[in-house]
Amino acid sequence: GARSLLRQAHHYAMAACCVALPVTPPAPTCRRIAEGFLCPIKKELPLDPVIAEDGFMYERGSIEMWLQHRSTSPITNLPIGERLLPALQCRSAIEELVRSGLVDDLADSWIERIRHEATVAEIRRRAEAGEVDAMLKLGAWHHTGQMGLPMSHAEGFRWCRRAAELGSLYAYASAGLCLVGGRGVDADVPQGLSLISAAAVGGLEFASNWLGEWFLAGQYGLPKDPSRAAYWFAKVVDGAAHSLDGAACPRVRGHRERAAERLSLLSAICTPAGPEEALPECIKGEAGGTHWVGRA
Repeated sequence: GARSLLRQAHHYAMAACCVALPVTPPAPTCRRIAEGFLCPIKKELPLDPVIAEDGFMYERGSIEMWLQHRSTSPITNLPIGERLLPALQCRSAIEELVRSGLVDDLADSWIERIRHEATVAEIRRRAEAGEVDAMLKLGAWHHTGQMGLPMSHAEGFRWCRRAAELGSLYAYASAGLCLVGGRGVDADVPQGLSLISAAAVGGLEFASNWLGEWFLAGQYGLPKDPSRAAYWFAKVVDGAAHSLDGAACPRVRGHRERAAERLSLLSAICTPAGPEEALPECIKGEAGGTHWVGRA
């Protein structure tokens, strides 16, 4: 209850005071203090420490996720509420411990996460200012849960869409893939194909490769059509399609080799379709996806 919460908060505050002394405690003492600050769930020094109603300190994100699925303490297994008390003194104490250099083995992940926070903050600032590459990075990190960000396909799609509104071919393809698969947004296959086709027509290598694979297999409502598949594979092989240098998609490697293998097999049974014929029916006669990105 409240008494337990306050008692444990007092305990952590006393540890914080020890670290704040003018004379740095000896290394064994620093280590014992640092171990007392470890989040019981993540087993790491918390970046955003909070004290839960069981009186123990946790990384905010870890205990919040725990409490989404359980109503008991990770330590005592007794029922607890959702109140969390920010442990501001503990955060300062942890930072002092890290700066002391006496708990390096416990501080490595903390330091890395601090660097990630700084990087994400800078990229977010640039994305908010309208920089497309920053939007794409932020979207990719949200999709994968990298750089300490919580995995959120909805947030990833939001940033891809913002970049698409600024005309990024990569963002067309990324947002289109989300729409086709219903990842972070309600599935809308025609809209997704429209955006991916716009990227492919614009010369984006992996978008052309996707269309080739999907026409070959008859996926996402597209007919099995070797001639249309051959057209898109040929764009990749001939170099009419290109890859991007941005860090947002490392998977572009190998597309040309796979496309060349597919095209070699298809050339024995068909002739590649023409540019207009190769487009998905749902977008023929449209501006290749650009009609979508300006919508609310």
